[in-house]
Amino acid sequence: MKLVVKKYFIIPIIIFLLILSKAETTESLIIRVGNIATNVSCENCLNAHQIDDIYVFNTGDIITGNLTIQKNVTFTPSELISITAIGGIDVITRVMKIQGSGGAVTITRKPAISAGVDGQMLTLIGQSDTNTVTFMEDIGVDINEIIVLSQGDVIIFIYDSTLSAWLEISRGHAESEKSWTFTSPAGSSGVFYYGGFYEFAGSSNDFSSSINFGTINNAYGAHFFVVPCSIPLNEITIFVNGTSIFDNGTRFTNDFEAITVPSGAAITTYYETTRKWLGQVSVEIASGTAKVMNYGYAKYWDNNNNNFTVIGLEAVWLGGANDAGADIELLYHKNSGWTCGNATAPSPPTAIARMTTDYVTEDNVKNNLNGAYKRDNLDIGVSGRNGEGIIIKITTTANKAFELGTFLLRIKSK
Repeated sequence: MKLVVKKYFIIPIIIFLLILSKAETTESLIIRVGNIATNVSCENCLNAHQIDDIYVFNTGDIITGNLTIQKNVTFTPSELISITAIGGIDVITRVMKIQGSGGAVTITRKPAISAGVDGQMLTLIGQSDTNTVTFMEDIGVDINEIIVLSQGDVIIFIYDSTLSAWLEISRGHAESEKSWTFTSPAGSSGVFYYGGFYEFAGSSNDFSSSINFGTINNAYGAHFFVVPCSIPLNEITIFVNGTSIFDNGTRFTNDFEAITVPSGAAITTYYETTRKWLGQVSVEIASGTAKVMNYGYAKYWDNNNNNFTVIGLEAVWLGGANDAGADIELLYHKNSGWTCGNATAPSPPTAIARMTTDYVTEDNVKNNLNGAYKRDNLDIGVSGRNGEGIIIKITTTANKAFELGTFLLRIKSK
């Protein structure tokens, strides 16, 4: 491979260190150069001195020092490459366009991606919604979650020779999966949550006098919320006081946060603290005309505070008892679509997928029989960075209705 660097008298805008490695022998790298900075040297390079504003470098040559680039650095992607399960991905260039060979492929080779050299970059771009390529974290590949590359999905890696692994930097529009195992208790029936939970007060209050909510020392790690039961006449400020916990592990005792409910706010709107709380909190109105509200704790799965799109749900289980009233719901947690229950608990937004709605009649859970519920046509954008998320709700009317089971949530990261 040869690298040609042309010099133009234009204003430099980017400075970086460029290393050409032997692992990138099939790439085309085009650089348009502004002013060449001082202290640039080249080891074992052909014509390393300036000749008619052109520098020529060969594969394996190393440039050290600062190099100023104007406009673009372009990496020519590979031709379309078909991937097999046992063949895996052999790195041949910086940017690779891939699809499954003859259909959807899950890579079984270990490592799924051939080894690189320290600091080497790799971008994989999916090319087919049918011939997808799936791989997961394993020897030599360190990724956040299982990934399914379909058309237009992208994942970017850097290789670390110390760890002997490709490390995920980022992904765009790539499918991934989140799973939870579940059972229902032998000694009770009712409502159970996975991926998060709602802890409703089961009553309402206007907080004109201070009230306590939650159980002392319980590890809730959840947001406190309110849902107005009538339209506020003016802006209402509610103080929440207690022990807070942040996602970085920082804990504060005797912390507080104000929830502001605007004047004229819709009674279908939910308001929460940005902080999460541990144990018991005290709640009291600080200003405004008191209005009755539902309240409680909420914890939801938000993809580590990242935006995502829900595209599918699958639940598989073994029944532990006969239950004609069992149900599975996928709840989209957001701040709209709520209904105040006045003296009871509020109702969250309508489920985006519900087994009893889809199955109508054949929706029973049977003792010692297998069952499943799947939706693959969902397309729900969730703003995980802005207080939205997902909760899975199970309802049972018989003890131990679900002996054991697994939920699989399929998403596309944004």
